[in-house]
Amino acid sequence: MFLGVYTVYRKSATPNKLFDRVASSFTYGSIALGVSCSLYDYGGVTTISQVLEMGVMVGFLLGSYLLAKNNRTGWLFFMLMNGSMATLMFFQHKPLLTAQQIVSLSFVLYGSGHQEDYNH
Repeated sequence: MFLGVYTVYRKSATPNKLFDRVASSFTYGSIALGVSCSLYDYGGVTTISQVLEMGVMVGFLLGSYLLAKNNRTGWLFFMLMNGSMATLMFFQHKPLLTAQQIVSLSFVLYGSGHQEDYNH
């Protein structure tokens, strides 16, 4: 998130290389750690909810990182995150939280079509 704030503050099309490397290391390291812990705790991929939880984690981390780099693919990962969370909430019989994730998904869909392109 700091990478995105810094990039917007500097009005730059590309983030600072050192800052990008640090953010990239933390992002991919967190994904590797999260997936590894999940696989270790469950003894592999054993449930659909585990796959959805990993989808939420990967969607948030990669979505945030890619959007901070002005990469529109980040919106797809946010869609993965909201879709996975909505499905998890539906499986847990929590209709209000499911609806909230669907509303959040609609904002992501709107944002993906209206993102400013700093490269042009």
